[in-house]
Amino acid sequence: MSTRCRIGIKNADNSVSSIYCHHDGYVEGVGKTLDKYWNNKDEIIELIASGDISYLEENLDETGFYNDGSSPKLSDTIMEYLELDPVWIEYYYLYEDNKWFISEGSSFPFISITDYLSRHV
Repeated sequence: MSTRCRIGIKNADNSVSSIYCHHDGYVEGVGKTLDKYWNNKDEIIELIASGDISYLEENLDETGFYNDGSSPKLSDTIMEYLELDPVWIEYYYLYEDNKWFISEGSSFPFISITDYLSRHV
């Protein structure tokens, strides 16, 4: 069974560009990978621009892209981002102000991945 998530970046106009990730979306998987390896904004933008992924790895070359022509979804607001695919998505990740945040859906606020791990693991 897969733990699905969305990976997004907050844009200058407060919109969010995001992609879907099918596998290992839980914080100990995708969350830790984002926090440890994905801290260069240009690389994050390139990741998201490349479309939906099956799984996330340490870099673009190892990440499993669907290569199906998918493109990032643009949400006008963070709340709209949190409402994307609410039945399927278990975790939402957001890169903002050079830091990764996580939410478990629209009824949960974003907190830093570091804070989340200290409370849940």
